[in-house]
Amino acid sequence: NYSIGGMGKSGGFLTPKAISNRIKAKGLQKLRWYCQMCQKQCRDENGMRCHMKSEGHLRAMRVFADNPGRVLSEFSGLFLKGFLDTLSHRHGTKRVLANTVYQEYISDKDHVHMNSTAWSSLSGLCKFLGREGKCVVDETEKGWYIQYIDKDPKLIAKQAQMEARQKSELDEEERTRRLIEKQIAAATARGENVDEEESEGDRELVRSETDGKIQVSLGRKTNISSSTAARSGKGLAFGEQAVSAPSSSASSDIGTSSRPQSALESLMQEEERRKSQQLLAEDRSNRKDYWLHAGIVVKVMNKTVGDGRFYKEKGVVVGVIDKYIGEVRVSGKRLRLDQEDLETVIPKAGGAVLIVNGRGRGYRAVVLRLNESDYNCDIRIEDGPHAGREVTGVEYEDISKLSDEL
Repeated sequence: NYSIGGMGKSGGFLTPKAISNRIKAKGLQKLRWYCQMCQKQCRDENGMRCHMKSEGHLRAMRVFADNPGRVLSEFSGLFLKGFLDTLSHRHGTKRVLANTVYQEYISDKDHVHMNSTAWSSLSGLCKFLGREGKCVVDETEKGWYIQYIDKDPKLIAKQAQMEARQKSELDEEERTRRLIEKQIAAATARGENVDEEESEGDRELVRSETDGKIQVSLGRKTNISSSTAARSGKGLAFGEQAVSAPSSSASSDIGTSSRPQSALESLMQEEERRKSQQLLAEDRSNRKDYWLHAGIVVKVMNKTVGDGRFYKEKGVVVGVIDKYIGEVRVSGKRLRLDQEDLETVIPKAGGAVLIVNGRGRGYRAVVLRLNESDYNCDIRIEDGPHAGREVTGVEYEDISKLSDEL
C-alpha cells in the first residue's frame, strides 16, 4: 500500500530517516570518504567504494592521469587563496596560530582539502608562506604562528601617497627654517652696523666758507591739555561738553600701529605661523577613517544587534580586528561590531580619555571642560610629544572614555 500524497512506502521527505540523513549531510564528514576530484562526500566506506566504481569517478581519474601536475596546482591555488582570505579577513595583520586559521577554513563544508594539494602538512604550508613572503612565520612550542603581509596595491599606493605628503611637508618646514635663519642673519648684520656707527663717537663740526648762516627758531610750546582744562571750567553753556585732547596712550598706540615691524617681531610672527601650519599638518596626518582602540568605552547604536537588547548599552573594546571591527564586551557577552555601529563615550570633566583621531592620536588625555552648546570639549594631553598641552574645541568623535578594566 502507498501512503496518501504519492510519497510511496518510504514515507517521503518528512520521515525520521530522511530527516536524519539531511542532518548528517549538513556537517563535516570523515576526510577519507571524500573525493576531491568529484567533490563528493560519502557517508561510509561502502558508499566510498561504490563511488570509486562509478563511471563519473573513473572519467575524472582519467582526466587526472592525463595531466596530474595541472590538477594538483589548480587545487593548491584554490586552497591557498581560501586559506589566505580567511587569514586576512578574520585576523588582518595580527599574529595568530596557524592551526586556528586552518580550523576556521575547514569549517566550510565545500573547502578544498589539504590532501589534494602540494602540501602534506600544515607545517609545510607555513614554511611555503614564509619563503614566498606572503606571511611572517615563526615556530614556537605551541605550534606555528603566522602574520599576514598585506600587499594590496591600493593600500601600497595610499601609503606611498602619505609618505610623499609627509616628505613635502618636511621640505616646506626646511624651507621655512632656512628663511628664518637668513632673516636672523640679516637682522644680526644690521645690528652690528648700527653698533659700529654708534661706536665712532663725537666728531667735530667742520664748516666750509660757502655754507650759509645758522638760524635757530625758538617757538613757544603750547600746553594743549592745560589750556583745554582751563576752558572746560568756564565759558561753556549748559549742555556743552569740553573736548579733551588726545591722551598720550592713544598717541603712543597710533605711533605703534603706524611704525613698521622690527625684525624680531616679524620672526616671531613667522615662527607662530610655522607652528600653526605644523600642527595642522600633524592633525591631517593623524586623522584616519578608522578610530577603534583597545581599552576605550563605546556605546552600541545598532538596534538590530541582539534583537535590540544591546541598543545604547556601553561596552569595552577588548580588541580591534582589521582596523574597522571591534571586539566589544557588552553585558558579559563578546560581540564583533563594525565601527559604524558604535560611538564614543565622553566622561565628565576630570575624566580620563584616549584620543582616537586627529592630533595626539593614541595618547591619553584629561577632560578639562565640556562645551555642550558647541558639542566639543577642552582637554589636556597627558603623554606623548605634546604632554601638558591644552587643546580647545576637540570634537566628541575624536576622544573616548578610558576603561578602568584594562
